[in-house]
Amino acid sequence: MLIFDFDGVLINSIDEVTVTAYNTVFRESATTLEELPEDIVALFQRNRFHARAAPDVFSLMDWCRRHFEQQSDHLLSPSEFQAILSDDDRPPEARREQFFKTRRRFVEENKDAWFSLNAPYQPLWNALMERGGHRVVLLTSKNRAAAGDLCRHFDLHVADENIYSGDGGADKIDNMNRIHERFQRPSYTFVDDNLANLKQLDDRFNENKDFLHLLTAAWGYVGPDDRDHARKAGYAYITQTDLIDRLDEELPA
Repeated sequence: MLIFDFDGVLINSIDEVTVTAYNTVFRESATTLEELPEDIVALFQRNRFHARAAPDVFSLMDWCRRHFEQQSDHLLSPSEFQAILSDDDRPPEARREQFFKTRRRFVEENKDAWFSLNAPYQPLWNALMERGGHRVVLLTSKNRAAAGDLCRHFDLHVADENIYSGDGGADKIDNMNRIHERFQRPSYTFVDDNLANLKQLDDRFNENKDFLHLLTAAWGYVGPDDRDHARKAGYAYITQTDLIDRLDEELPA
């Protein structure tokens, strides 16, 4: 059974996340990328691949706020990014809720502008549409309302109950457990563009058995060394074409 991450695998939301994170940290109401300082956009998007979930996105943008004028081209190392998270004394749930609250306000006030900052990854998106959105299961850190709105807007009609989201602070381990409780398959395949997510799931579910097959997306928010790191960890590094070839065999019936 094939399960998908959302941001960076099915949807390119980097511009929307940039604007929403900026609005969250700066307490602004920008609706386009052009309203943001160019250097802060460049610095944030250069380092977006480090962030696993909304609290990380918040902390990354807050770091960019303090450093973009002096370090606009800096590429954070994994240890530097972890230090940013460790130094942020605001609870992750408070950062998550503030980010999602800002996104909800954006959607309510100018939904068309919000949609315009997102785009499906092709040709994978169309291949899923052809096979039916009801067969798609999402395991994502995004809030459910935003993921559902984007699926419907771009004509992939994923069932609400198939969106396992970051609402309420649920992480991907929590939601993978929920998926297994529901589907009771002997094994699953999960594709994500974030190696830290894959490593966390691998450590939790594959210690004693080959329960979760992990695939690293070669597109999306990938870092410069992710191909090598994925292969060293034993995770296949796949293209959209590779993934499309697996759809008929691995999508839920």
